[in-house]
Amino acid sequence: MLFFASFFPYVTDFVSNHFTSLFAQMFYSVIVICVSLSNMALGRAVARANGSTSALDYSNRKIVAADLIIKAIGIVLAIFVYPPINMFAVILAGCVVTFLPHIVNRKNKKLGEIDAV
Repeated sequence: MLFFASFFPYVTDFVSNHFTSLFAQMFYSVIVICVSLSNMALGRAVARANGSTSALDYSNRKIVAADLIIKAIGIVLAIFVYPPINMFAVILAGCVVTFLPHIVNRKNKKLGEIDAV
Protein backbone atom coordinates (compact mmCIF):
# COMPACT_ATOMS: atom_id res chain seq x y z
CA MET A 1 0.00 0.00 0.00
CA LEU A 2 2.78 2.43 0.84
CA PHE A 3 4.37 1.85 -2.55
CA PHE A 4 1.29 3.14 -4.35
CA ALA A 5 0.65 5.87 -1.77
CA SER A 6 4.17 7.20 -2.33
CA PHE A 7 3.07 8.31 -5.80
CA PHE A 8 0.41 10.70 -4.46
CA PRO A 9 2.62 13.83 -4.32
CA TYR A 10 3.76 13.37 -7.92
CA VAL A 11 0.36 12.46 -9.31
CA THR A 12 -1.33 15.30 -7.42
CA ASP A 13 1.19 17.76 -8.82
CA PHE A 14 0.64 16.34 -12.31
CA VAL A 15 -3.14 16.69 -11.95
CA SER A 16 -2.85 20.24 -10.60
CA ASN A 17 -0.82 21.24 -13.66
CA HIS A 18 -3.13 19.45 -16.12
CA PHE A 19 -6.48 19.56 -14.33
CA THR A 20 -8.73 19.06 -17.35
CA SER A 21 -6.54 16.38 -18.93
CA LEU A 22 -8.20 12.98 -19.12
CA PHE A 23 -4.82 11.25 -18.97
CA ALA A 24 -3.87 13.07 -15.75
CA GLN A 25 -7.22 12.23 -14.14
CA MET A 26 -7.00 8.57 -15.15
CA PHE A 27 -3.42 8.34 -13.88
CA TYR A 28 -4.60 9.73 -10.55
CA SER A 29 -7.49 7.24 -10.56
CA VAL A 30 -5.15 4.31 -11.14
CA ILE A 31 -3.08 5.29 -8.10
CA VAL A 32 -6.18 5.81 -5.95
CA ILE A 33 -7.67 2.46 -6.99
CA CYS A 34 -4.35 0.68 -6.38
CA VAL A 35 -4.18 2.15 -2.87
CA SER A 36 -7.79 1.11 -2.20
CA LEU A 37 -7.24 -2.44 -3.48
CA SER A 38 -4.00 -2.88 -1.56
CA ASN A 39 -5.71 -1.57 1.57
CA MET A 40 -8.48 -4.11 1.04
CA ALA A 41 -5.93 -6.90 0.58
CA LEU A 42 -4.14 -5.80 3.73
CA GLY A 43 -7.39 -5.87 5.68
CA ARG A 44 -8.19 -9.36 4.44
CA ALA A 45 -4.72 -10.58 5.38
CA VAL A 46 -5.12 -9.21 8.90
CA ALA A 47 -8.60 -10.75 9.23
CA ARG A 48 -7.29 -14.09 7.98
CA ALA A 49 -4.38 -13.97 10.43
CA ASN A 50 -6.72 -13.19 13.32
CA GLY A 51 -9.29 -15.71 12.17
CA SER A 52 -12.08 -13.20 12.59
CA THR A 53 -15.32 -13.25 10.65
CA SER A 54 -17.14 -10.70 12.73
CA ALA A 55 -19.83 -8.25 11.73
CA LEU A 56 -17.11 -5.60 11.59
CA ASP A 57 -15.46 -7.44 8.70
CA TYR A 58 -18.81 -7.60 6.90
CA SER A 59 -19.37 -3.90 7.52
CA ASN A 60 -15.89 -3.11 6.18
CA ARG A 61 -16.66 -5.00 2.97
CA LYS A 62 -19.74 -2.85 2.42
CA ILE A 63 -17.77 0.34 2.96
CA VAL A 64 -14.96 -0.74 0.63
CA ALA A 65 -17.52 -1.76 -1.98
CA ALA A 66 -19.22 1.65 -1.73
CA ASP A 67 -15.81 3.31 -2.01
CA LEU A 68 -14.87 1.40 -5.15
CA ILE A 69 -18.31 1.88 -6.75
CA ILE A 70 -18.15 5.66 -6.25
CA LYS A 71 -14.65 5.76 -7.72
CA ALA A 72 -15.72 3.62 -10.69
CA ILE A 73 -18.67 5.91 -11.39
CA GLY A 74 -16.27 8.85 -11.20
CA ILE A 75 -13.99 7.22 -13.75
CA VAL A 76 -16.86 6.56 -16.16
CA LEU A 77 -18.15 10.12 -15.79
CA ALA A 78 -14.62 11.47 -16.26
CA ILE A 79 -14.22 9.55 -19.50
CA PHE A 80 -17.56 10.48 -21.01
CA VAL A 81 -18.57 13.80 -19.43
CA TYR A 82 -15.84 15.93 -17.82
CA PRO A 83 -12.45 14.69 -16.57
CA PRO A 84 -12.29 16.69 -13.29
CA ILE A 85 -15.45 14.93 -12.08
CA ASN A 86 -13.06 12.17 -11.13
CA MET A 87 -11.52 14.33 -8.38
CA PHE A 88 -14.93 15.06 -6.93
CA ALA A 89 -15.72 11.34 -6.94
CA VAL A 90 -12.52 10.62 -5.00
CA ILE A 91 -13.41 13.30 -2.45
CA LEU A 92 -16.97 11.93 -2.16
CA ALA A 93 -15.62 8.40 -1.71
CA GLY A 94 -13.32 9.67 1.05
CA CYS A 95 -16.28 11.28 2.80
CA VAL A 96 -18.31 8.08 2.50
CA VAL A 97 -15.47 5.98 3.93
CA THR A 98 -15.01 8.48 6.76
CA PHE A 99 -18.61 9.18 7.76
CA LEU A 100 -20.60 6.08 6.73
CA PRO A 101 -19.31 3.88 9.60
CA HIS A 102 -20.33 6.54 12.14
CA ILE A 103 -23.78 6.88 10.62
CA VAL A 104 -24.27 3.10 10.58
CA ASN A 105 -23.06 2.75 14.18
CA ARG A 106 -25.36 5.53 15.35
CA LYS A 107 -28.31 3.91 13.54
CA ASN A 108 -27.50 0.50 15.08
CA LYS A 109 -27.29 2.02 18.56
CA LYS A 110 -30.67 3.69 18.15
CA LEU A 111 -32.20 0.40 16.96
CA GLY A 112 -30.64 -1.35 19.96
CA GLU A 113 -32.10 1.22 22.34
CA ILE A 114 -35.53 0.80 20.82
CA ASP A 115 -35.30 -3.00 21.11
CA ALA A 116 -34.14 -2.78 24.71
CA VAL A 117 -37.07 -0.59 25.79
